[in-house]
Amino acid sequence: MRYLYIILVLSAFIYHCDNPQVNVNNESLKLDKYVKQYNYKLADIDFSQTEEQLFQLGLELLNKKNDFLSSEKVFRYLLSKNPGNPEYLYYAGRSVLFIGEYNYFPNSMEPYEIAYSYFSKLVEKDPKKPNYLLMKSYSIGRIGLFMRKKDGDLIDIVKALSESKDLIEEIMKLDSKKPDALITRGEIYY
Repeated sequence: MRYLYIILVLSAFIYHCDNPQVNVNNESLKLDKYVKQYNYKLADIDFSQTEEQLFQLGLELLNKKNDFLSSEKVFRYLLSKNPGNPEYLYYAGRSVLFIGEYNYFPNSMEPYEIAYSYFSKLVEKDPKKPNYLLMKSYSIGRIGLFMRKKDGDLIDIVKALSESKDLIEEIMKLDSKKPDALITRGEIYY
């Protein structure tokens, strides 16, 4: 019975990691639940602006103001209007990744899982783009490190960190001196 349980858990994890479907509405519900739970205030966003204006606002919130929750909301909105836009996916993924990095929602792996789904979709579209590979690697690596600290499920941890390492090796083949890839590889080996 124990082996059946392990097989079912592994199957669910493998399906989750290998199925990069981005469901913007589903992700919206997850993150909005946390924003309400922790009573975070988002920036005032005028969604009647043009797509270009909203994109620039999202970049400003992400890169200058470090308001990752609000930038994620902007890019998620843009994704709902144009789900195939790789720039929207990339910046939505970065926003969510930073939400995890800054620990807005303590003891939650969901921001990393959402970021992973965004970056998986990007790698699926363009498998040779180092930035996409790097962010996917970093996301799955963070999932593995999070599991190491919280759950202790050795098989899932090894799978996540191994996938991250494989992605880093792919980046190194494309650009052997990419400093972010070297740093991420060091973290994963650590």
